Amino acid sequence: MNSYRAKAIVLKRVDYAESDRIVTFITEKGKVSALVKGARKPNSKLAGGIELLAINDIHFLKGKGDLDHVISAKLGEHFRDILKDYDRLSSAYEYIGYIYKMTEESDEKAYFELLSKALKYLASDISLDVVDTWVYLQLLDLAGSLPNLETDITGDKLQEDKTYSFVDKEGGFKQGGNFDQNSIKAWRILLAKEPDELKIKGLDKILSKHKLTLRGFLQYIS
Repeated sequence: MNSYRAKAIVLKRVDYAESDRIVTFITEKGKVSALVKGARKPNSKLAGGIELLAINDIHFLKGKGDLDHVISAKLGEHFRDILKDYDRLSSAYEYIGYIYKMTEESDEKAYFELLSKALKYLASDISLDVVDTWVYLQLLDLAGSLPNLETDITGDKLQEDKTYSFVDKEGGFKQGGNFDQNSIKAWRILLAKEPDELKIKGLDKILSKHKLTLRGFLQYIS
């Protein structure tokens, strides 16, 4: 049999036939859509291994077309604490939605690694503003659309004593606006370090000012 095993996170579940589901996963090997027979039956042995907000251990059988089959499924690490906080749960579904869309043309392993870390951070006590901003920047990096944090849209180096506004169309800053150097430096820091490495007092407050700007740019390019 042409089968394989992979760590997998559910991106989408769709009911199929009387008791089955078609599930789309992001895995260590890329994006996979698979039929899960009997997943909606009360006594299904597979249902527990295709939980949302979890890293599941899945055994797949290659299909003849684009749809594989799930042979066995085991729940691995389940980030249940995310369910306790509406805002964190909303962010989790937002990340999943972006990755589902952004992997239509690219199914790099990096997306699985990013989502695994993002769920871990959401289930922790790290500030949501920090986690959201970090994820947005990582998604933009994977898409090859990182904001220009070194020069403005005219090519001049960003200055400490000037303020800026962000231009989606250009993917960078122009002079005049409510972005100061602290905000731009905060984005640079999150590109260099992961959320659990940061011990900077007040960073979340700085990031909260412009989180929606970064999210808007991500929506613009995706």
